[in-house]
Amino acid sequence: METVVRTLFPRRRVEGLSVLQARAVRGLLLGALIADGGYAMGYAVPSASAQSEIGRLTVRRTMATGKRTTTAGVQPLDSLYPGDSLLRKAFVAVPKMCVGTKRCALAVLMHGSGGGGRSTLGSEKDPLRIFADSEGIICLALTSLSDDRGWGNMHDPKNVDVPRLDAAMRTVLTHYAIDPTRIIIMGWSAGSSAALDWGVVNGDVFSRIMIAAGWAPFTQDHEFDGLHRHGTPAVYIAMDYVEGDALQMPTFVPWMRTLGYAVTYRADSAGHQGSPERQNAGFAWLVHTPGWR
Repeated sequence: METVVRTLFPRRRVEGLSVLQARAVRGLLLGALIADGGYAMGYAVPSASAQSEIGRLTVRRTMATGKRTTTAGVQPLDSLYPGDSLLRKAFVAVPKMCVGTKRCALAVLMHGSGGGGRSTLGSEKDPLRIFADSEGIICLALTSLSDDRGWGNMHDPKNVDVPRLDAAMRTVLTHYAIDPTRIIIMGWSAGSSAALDWGVVNGDVFSRIMIAAGWAPFTQDHEFDGLHRHGTPAVYIAMDYVEGDALQMPTFVPWMRTLGYAVTYRADSAGHQGSPERQNAGFAWLVHTPGWR
């Protein structure tokens, strides 16, 4: 059925229909599939033995053994800890307030299509960095090496970003003072798919998932219901009303809640790029989640 939907209503161009009309019809059909139990078409449901391997990281909260954070600012991990090729194009941004023995939160940032780890961190004047600096959040950002869209297919055992994320997180947890109860994964656009995937599969590591302007992370690109999920992290989803994936939210969000996830969904008219209001709403949600402060 999903193949039929993709064929009749491809995401980018449909003969005789505008892009918005195609998205609307496609979203309604996919919403019906979700409601009918076909939560995430497009890939065969993995076997029970394979489920435990898909996107599962080896890092655990107990690995947060770092005692002291020594340096503030943006730092390339492969320069700080040479010899591990998996740390290539992985960057960490450390607020000044985190230098010392204070245990800070850790946010893993997943860039959108065509983005990169260093550009995702931006400058000290970017809203995300200002917020992270004020809240004491160490940010970790990698450049995806899977494909030009970013992060590849989680179901592919050859996905090179899974071991890279694992190695980068292990390095940060063991060399920086991290609060193991406040490890977040955040994604924008194509990165939201990766953030949601890895977030639910590793929900015993990530306590919160934040995604914005999603590019089909919910039903189009993977068998969500086939993922071997761990834990139930709090989830924040934000996107424009007319984004194709927003049309699936009336069914997807309640379904996630039935699985035990506390989901906050925000829809607005800020477009794919978003707005300061959308960003500030996400920041406010984060600091008011139970156990943050």
